[in-house]
Amino acid sequence: MEEAARVGRTEFAGHGISYRVVGSGPALVLVKPHGLPRIYDLMAPLSDRYTVIQIEPLGFGWSDRPSDYPLAGVHEQVLAVLNQEGVDSFVVWGYSQGGAMALAIAQATPRVTGMVAGGWSPMGAPTDAWMRRADREQQIPIASRAFWRWYRRFDWLDELAAMQCPKLVYAGSGDRPRVSGPRGIPRARDALTQRGVTLMEFGGLDHRTCNTEPALSNSVVPAVLDWLDNCR
Repeated sequence: MEEAARVGRTEFAGHGISYRVVGSGPALVLVKPHGLPRIYDLMAPLSDRYTVIQIEPLGFGWSDRPSDYPLAGVHEQVLAVLNQEGVDSFVVWGYSQGGAMALAIAQATPRVTGMVAGGWSPMGAPTDAWMRRADREQQIPIASRAFWRWYRRFDWLDELAAMQCPKLVYAGSGDRPRVSGPRGIPRARDALTQRGVTLMEFGGLDHRTCNTEPALSNSVVPAVLDWLDNCR
């Protein structure tokens, strides 16, 4: 019988953050900015080997959506949850914007023992024009805009070189922005591997299908778990 996740909530800057916990063993944080990505629906197979903590940052999911969004980085919110749960060290995993958040969390705290960023190239970031349009039209949630403003402050090649934890970046072979774009993963392969990043590419998958249950169950999750085992 599948174990039910325990629902939790904590406060940060006067606002409520929702999260779920299931499993036992070392902590594995799934940072979940949006409802679409499916990696977060696979808590059960991951919880066979890890205490899985799925966190919805402020502005997403069941967490509060403040208009006065905190200026601190998303790592501050994650650490608030983990402090409440008594978790010291953890692996962090995210997909798409969640992958960028995983990078940001690993960059900000030495408590991260492994970083997994799926569907995201560390070389990518919203452009100045995109940010101006997003602020002008305000169709992008304030939480996303606040995160991207924070993320764009850094040179991520330098940050990756400074990170002491194992680092994994993966994408589907047909994920054009992350694979074929001017700053895609293959074009940055040498620069990333020189900074200790392991790269995985899953053939025949694009940005959406790489994060659906068949691909996750059959390919992505087993490969990531093997990588994590080898990092111990």
